[in-house]
Parts: sequence; C-alpha cells; structure tokens
Amino acid sequence: MNTHFDKNISLFLVRPEVLKINNSLPALRFHVEAAPSEFTRRLRDLVDNEDAPRYEFRRAFWESLLQYLSNNGHLWAKGRNTTKENWISSFVGKSGVNVNMSMAQGSRIRVEIYCPHDSEKQMFEKLLAQKGKIEEHFPGENVSWERMEDGAASRVAVYRPYDKEEVTEDTAQRRELYDWICKSLTAFRSIAKQLLVDKQASE
Repeated sequence: MNTHFDKNISLFLVRPEVLKINNSLPALRFHVEAAPSEFTRRLRDLVDNEDAPRYEFRRAFWESLLQYLSNNGHLWAKGRNTTKENWISSFVGKSGVNVNMSMAQGSRIRVEIYCPHDSEKQMFEKLLAQKGKIEEHFPGENVSWERMEDGAASRVAVYRPYDKEEVTEDTAQRRELYDWICKSLTAFRSIAKQLLVDKQASE
C-alpha cells in the first residue's frame, strides 16, 4: 500500500506486545512490522519526475479537448477540470454506466461505453442485442465488443490511432481527431441513455 499511496501518506503496521516482569503491572510495547521504504519513496519520486512530460501532454490535450467539446454541444465538459490521467469519463444518468475517452495502448484514442460493475454482463448483453443498430452509428468504424470475461467490467468502444507529435499543438490532425472524439461521444452517450439508463433518470 505504501508503494501505491500518495507520497505524502505513510502507512505503518504495528504489532502490540504485553510485557510483565515478575509482579509488575502489565506494560505495552509496540513492534513496527512494516513501514514506508525510503528507497521506494525516492524511486517513485524519480519515476514521477521522468513522467512529468507525459502528464504535461495529457493535461494540455484534455484541456483543449474539453474546451472543444463544450463549444460543440457537450455541456458536461464545460468547466471540467483537466487531469494528468489517461482517461476522462462522462456521466450519463446512471451509476455504473460511463462514456469515456482515453489514451489506450498502441498510440490510440478510445471512446467507449464503459460499465465497471458488469460482472454478470447484463449491460453488455443489452448492448449486444442491439449490435446492428449501434454499429450503424459508426459507419466505416470497427466497433470493438469487449465482454472482458476475466473481470467485472465490460465495454463497447471505437479506436483511432494518433501521432503524439502531430496533436500536441493546434494542427489539422488534432482538429480532425477532436471532431472524431466529439462525434463518437455524442453517439455513445445517446446509445447509453437509450439502452442502459432508466427513462426517468436525468443527466
């Protein structure tokens, strides 16, 4: 846990021991079984510093994208804080159903309906039952149906490759990518609301 927690948080595992010498009153002594490793802390600080340019790129990319989305019909993106993470979610009116955009492996942007608590795959099956209609929203796209049998989550997604160097600044390639993300989000948010969210639920 010390490896994964914020570097400003330290966790200790302490074992109490009761001591008594002859007829003395019991005394309590504590043994530290586990404590933060300074080596681990220093190594993580080094990795964080090495990753700083990556985080800087993500923040700049998301900030510009959120502005683009808010100017093109996605009111949920207006005033949204940027992040150093490789994904951003949007809520569609039901807990456990998100429409996300993320930087996936292989230099690809992914837009998805993501159901993190779909261990029984009921939500995935609802979407799969409308596979043909859903794929009509993405002409020319290869819609990825990811049941994710080994985990609790499931997703339906579209992917698009991108060149980091070409989308760092405001270029034609970045505007084209933003437009694709915007349209994919619009389609997936509409699909999720129609098929997975109760009609009485509000956005």
